Amino acid sequence: MKKLCFIILCLMFVVKAKAQNLTPHPNVKQLEKSVVVVKCFNQYHQLQSYGSGIIIDSNGNCITCYHVLKDAYYVKIMMQNGNEYEMDKIVSENEDCDLVRFSIKKSQHIKFPPVKISKIEIQKGEDVWAMGTPDDMQNINQITKGGITNIFKRNGYTKLQTDVKIAHGSSGGGLFNSKNELVGITASKFIGDD
Repeated sequence: MKKLCFIILCLMFVVKAKAQNLTPHPNVKQLEKSVVVVKCFNQYHQLQSYGSGIIIDSNGNCITCYHVLKDAYYVKIMMQNGNEYEMDKIVSENEDCDLVRFSIKKSQHIKFPPVKISKIEIQKGEDVWAMGTPDDMQNINQITKGGITNIFKRNGYTKLQTDVKIAHGSSGGGLFNSKNELVGITASKFIGDD
């Protein structure tokens, strides 16, 4: 009887361990290469603020929030490995959507690691992970998990509401599904009583 109980306990442990490994989640090490810190400086080259950003192609085109770059005079992009690059130029911007697309100044031989952008529309209730740099640049590329709680369509664009935890500095970071695909950009947060 003791032997049978031991075998059952072992089987339960193996099944639980396999179930935990089957839970889908993004490849964090891969995402960290594509999520950057956007450091904003004033005209005296003093750091005034920072946010997060996402590399969207190997040429160094990135997306961040409009409000992250709004008052910046000079911008540097810091990668997970500590390498820094200057922003080249703003390619496009939309203040209503709070989005900016910009390029990184680089030598021709550098290939940046882009994220994969989801082509499938996300649904309410799906799990998502936010990656960005909240509170302090030493917290580069923190990841938190939550779910999509609502979806709003306004003026030709989609706004996702999620309960994933973010903080100041996360703006411009990525919202990802379990397949490492970008489904949104973190732009603002709601603070509740609790």
